[in-house]
Amino acid sequence: MKEFSFRTRKKDIGELDGRHFQVAIIGGGITGAGIVNILAENGIKTVLFERNDFAAGTSSGSSKLIHGGLRYLQQGKLRLTRELLKEREYLLENTDIVYKQDFRVIIDDYSWGKGELTLGIFLYNILAGHFRVQRMIRDDLGLPGVKGYFPYYDGVTEDTEMVMYNIAYAQQNGASCFNYTEVKAISRTDNGISIQYNDKVDNRAGTVSADLVVNCGGPWAKEIRELYDRNNPGKLSLSKGIHIVVDRADLNINYALVFRSHVDGRQLFIIPREKITLIGTTDKFVKSPDDFSIPDEDVDYLVESAKRLFPKLSRSMVVYAFAGIRPLFGSGDDPGKISRDFHIERDSSMIDIYGGKLTSYRAISRKVAKLVASELRVNIRTRGLPVLDYSRPKGEDRIKFEAMYECPVYPDDVKLRREAAQIYNPKGQDQVRKEAESVLKSMEQ
Repeated sequence: MKEFSFRTRKKDIGELDGRHFQVAIIGGGITGAGIVNILAENGIKTVLFERNDFAAGTSSGSSKLIHGGLRYLQQGKLRLTRELLKEREYLLENTDIVYKQDFRVIIDDYSWGKGELTLGIFLYNILAGHFRVQRMIRDDLGLPGVKGYFPYYDGVTEDTEMVMYNIAYAQQNGASCFNYTEVKAISRTDNGISIQYNDKVDNRAGTVSADLVVNCGGPWAKEIRELYDRNNPGKLSLSKGIHIVVDRADLNINYALVFRSHVDGRQLFIIPREKITLIGTTDKFVKSPDDFSIPDEDVDYLVESAKRLFPKLSRSMVVYAFAGIRPLFGSGDDPGKISRDFHIERDSSMIDIYGGKLTSYRAISRKVAKLVASELRVNIRTRGLPVLDYSRPKGEDRIKFEAMYECPVYPDDVKLRREAAQIYNPKGQDQVRKEAESVLKSMEQ
């Protein structure tokens, strides 16, 4: 396996200025990662720029779910739900980083009706290819006010790991992927598109050219589009979702719960993940894609909502909280009613992607790859792609492996994204950072 580290990054970016690529991708979240995976698999000469670390934005602040979305089904979005469930089944069957998680939809005084859930989960199963009528199970689960529940399953994963698997695989197949490299300007030239960038590690500027640019900026997609065309910024709304983390010892369940908050009726979930339990999520409009603040009122809301089922839960048990920004294509008064589906716009030199979800990244990647093939007039195979033919070792050498093949530049790149220790191992996150710092220093010698 070829090394992909801060050492190779330094060499590669030193040789980048003046190069020409068939495709330049801007954005190193899950969408950009999936697209660069497919293009590299097909031998398309591709460069990817991410202004921070890979997966540093929405792709490290998601709910970590691979799911069809019962709520989308409730909104009548059958096609979207079917597509998401198809991707869920593929990822469950063909990867080692997506796991089946049992869910239980709570029935109590604040829940959906039994008839509504019977029909909804039946349709959910049908759309996933399973003919199964699910009835309510009359069991209070030892929780106050609960009359029963409806079981179903979905998938869970680690979002940053999925991004890194795609990025690392693409790099092994010949793509040029750069983190901490910000695109500063995009302009037309006689030879295609000129892209000015700045290497934030060494503060070094340069320019590359490309036949085609793919805007995978997620919440920043509008700003990236405006670098190219200020008169056509795209319709993008931003919604922030807050999640809180508690120690598994304080809220220890072996299944995930879906329930409606008694505060405002919003659908929430509680999901056990190894040493911790995750509770989320809120859904509020924000103006800036850089607004990752954690309002006290949102944390209090999640604690108060979950406390109805777990009366011993308190604010003092929250060990961590994180935010993700959802890029939503469209507008409206309620972010929960704006589609979570993706939207693609194109002209002769640029493809813009608005919206999308972690679950649908493969479907987005295939659709964009077909557009790239049409624009470049080349053949690109998309069937069965992208694949994740990359994996990390288990055990003590994992951080060394990440440092060698996943290009972390700083110790926090390992702690916050390669390992996501602040979420999954809050008590041990400082030790993870120290180990990463030691490994990276040893590679400098």
